Amino acid sequence: MFDYQRFEILVSTNLGQDKVRILWFPSHPPLPPSLKREIIDYWQQFNNQHFNGRLARLDKWKLENSMLTLWLSKTDYRTLLYSNDHIDHIQQRWGDEHVCRALGISSVVISKDQYLIYMKRSHSVGEYPGCFDIFGGHVDTPASLNQAPNVFNAVKTELEEELGLPPHLQDCVCIGLARVTENQKPELFFTTHSTLTMKEIIDLARGAKDREEYTTILYVKKDYDQLSALLRDKGKEFSPSAEAGLTLFLNQM
Repeated sequence: MFDYQRFEILVSTNLGQDKVRILWFPSHPPLPPSLKREIIDYWQQFNNQHFNGRLARLDKWKLENSMLTLWLSKTDYRTLLYSNDHIDHIQQRWGDEHVCRALGISSVVISKDQYLIYMKRSHSVGEYPGCFDIFGGHVDTPASLNQAPNVFNAVKTELEEELGLPPHLQDCVCIGLARVTENQKPELFFTTHSTLTMKEIIDLARGAKDREEYTTILYVKKDYDQLSALLRDKGKEFSPSAEAGLTLFLNQM
């Protein structure tokens, strides 16, 4: 059913905010000058189509005694896009340590009436345009680089920006960590239960700040057989990270 060649499950768990620890290292070794020049040249072709936001990258992780520890340092969206498209070149010329590995965050959103909400990405986004996906984004670096990112706040912010869903209407649990095979990008997954119905969430999303990032909101009943059938019939049309997140979710139902 699932194409495990597209992703690798690293951690399957169920943790609240007090069980996810961030070790933050704001100073990361600089990129080789030749790699940095190639990244800048690649970025210029987009002609200001994307914003070069500051992101957190995952350097390593550990699950021990029901505590997930994530070692994070800084990167940016420009480096991420180049790394996604040139991973083999980076590994062969500069080494595996210079693959970007910006940490993605995604959530399976469940409505009050037990529907799973997902979407179809627009064709203007930088990653997996036109694919089905679950909601999320990346972990931004804080305004003060001495302050560690908060991954729970990050996913709540993404859901507020993409769905218009206020943080106080979200109950988030971390369900695992996976890595996309083709670009080695890590993704941290959550389940978010909302106090709103499916229709209320869809209505609210019409006014969301980042509504242009997707073309359509879709939904499926929170039912193992229905979710399994969706991925069996449409799995290749989902982004690899979304398929990984839904796999984690199904395994815990």
